[in-house]
Amino acid sequence: MPERVTERLGMEPTGVREPGPDRWRPGGDEDGWWIFQRHEMRRSLPEQVEDVLDAVGGRCGELRSLVAEGYEVTFEIFGFVGDGSVVELPAEAVARIAALGVRLEVRVSTSER
Repeated sequence: MPERVTERLGMEPTGVREPGPDRWRPGGDEDGWWIFQRHEMRRSLPEQVEDVLDAVGGRCGELRSLVAEGYEVTFEIFGFVGDGSVVELPAEAVARIAALGVRLEVRVSTSER
């Protein structure tokens, strides 16, 4: 399945998980994943979000078509946080995410790394 998404979006993923049992989450999703992400510690979260939006922003129609066909499409923001941490995104970035027509998920880890 990931190769179908690559073909539809006309861009390469930064990672994939082929369909089949997930060794990290037994009994979980078996459809596979197509992933496009940024994880650069030297860049701020808003900069990384903008990078992803710049890469996928022109593909709103394709993303919405995938959702309509039953694909799960999520714009996920993830980070490690400490006491008193806040996530700040410019209003323009939030509007651009909303324009994609996909689910937004914000996840944090309080792990002390």
